[in-house]
Amino acid sequence: MSLEDILDTQEAADLAGKTPEAIRKALQRGSLRGRQLGRQWVTDADEVAAWLAWGPVQRRNAKRSGHRTR
Repeated sequence: MSLEDILDTQEAADLAGKTPEAIRKALQRGSLRGRQLGRQWVTDADEVAAWLAWGPVQRRNAKRSGHRTR
């Protein structure tokens, strides 16, 4: 993840068509890869695209089984 590619939760939410809270929760549970810098979470566009491509059904099933999605 380079500095030019970093997205905060609002930017990632805008890109994904989700709310910043949904992005934060995905980052916290590990289904969306990113890093926490202080109190703020960041990710990049490639990770958001991969997370969206994974699909809600796979994310939900992985969550139920206790497996990380990536």
